[in-house]
Amino acid sequence: MCIRDRTYYDRISWYHSQIMYWKGVLEYFRPDIVVYRITPHVSHDYALYALCRIMNIPTVMFERTNLPGYQYLVRSFEEGSEIIRRAYTNALEMDELKEVSLTPETASHLENLSKTYADAIPFYLKHQFESLKRSGDIGGSVPILFDAAKDFVKAFLNKREDFDRRSNFMHKKYHKKMGRLKRKKLLAHYNSLARPVNLSVPYVFVALQCEPERSTCPAGNVFGNQYLMIDMLSKLVPEDWKIYVKEHVSQFKVYQAAERAKSIDFYNMIASMPKVEMVPLTYTSFDLIDRAKASATVSGTVGWESVVRGKPALLFGHCWYNDCKGVFVTHTVEDCKKAIGAIENGHPINLNEVKRFAQIVESFSVRGYIGKLYDLENIVSYEENVDNLARAIHEFTS
Repeated sequence: MCIRDRTYYDRISWYHSQIMYWKGVLEYFRPDIVVYRITPHVSHDYALYALCRIMNIPTVMFERTNLPGYQYLVRSFEEGSEIIRRAYTNALEMDELKEVSLTPETASHLENLSKTYADAIPFYLKHQFESLKRSGDIGGSVPILFDAAKDFVKAFLNKREDFDRRSNFMHKKYHKKMGRLKRKKLLAHYNSLARPVNLSVPYVFVALQCEPERSTCPAGNVFGNQYLMIDMLSKLVPEDWKIYVKEHVSQFKVYQAAERAKSIDFYNMIASMPKVEMVPLTYTSFDLIDRAKASATVSGTVGWESVVRGKPALLFGHCWYNDCKGVFVTHTVEDCKKAIGAIENGHPINLNEVKRFAQIVESFSVRGYIGKLYDLENIVSYEENVDNLARAIHEFTS
């Protein structure tokens, strides 16, 4: 069942059916543990995860990091890794003067993050941009409508297909083309709100994230509604500060279904908030990080990029770098007030502490990949990857 075009009642019924199904599965099989590849974030696996939490059934999942080829295991994405948290705290207390030793891959990663955005662009974005070159961008309204007409003619002339199959084909094509038109309209509206910004005034850089994605739902918790993060900041930053909000570079691309998550009203709401200005997509995240008082994100890569480049980060959700020094976890109003107060007083970033965090993450991570896309990085062979992941799960759950 595809729920994206269903009514509210259909969606609630779908949710109830998932809860009933998975509760039956758990009660019948009584598993000792439920293992996830990554944070559960679609309807069926999140329903299972929530039930496991309620029924006290242990879960385990991988947390993918930005360090090339490294991921670590956690019991839940909300709680993160207590092992890494404790080891990092001990390392900072005991080994302040000890030299940080990193693998060549991680050392290169940190070095690239200190250069230009072109040097540091994440692997997955490079792959998406390469795909974009082959498939093209959203395109104009006329070409989109022309493609829709071609699909209709193709379905009409294909007499070998029965009516239901042709109808289903046209239904999918229609929503795909309408999605592209809506994205085009959203992009035009965003561009109409965005203006060049003054980087010489005090400001917090807010990096919006692609939606729908697990990085906002469920990793953002309540701040999966990203306007809440911006609203809180607009009410708490000093009067003479600005809040510069920039949309993610991928949000309006053909590989991202922006129309399912964001709307014209969403951008209007943000633009109307006090002290908030929308930033053109031509600015890179590094342009905005380097002159900012701090960056703010739900759970995006921007937070990690910020501390590596010497700027504090406000993290409103859950991410692999939660516990790194220089990252302020801001799940409440009080958290946010304290963070802004510290940043206003000039909170310094100690790069050695950031490197130490990377070293600790390396030492408690498994080398490999947990998605087909990352197989393209050629980190390890398929066989070695399977062995590494299986061994990690066995050791973590023993």
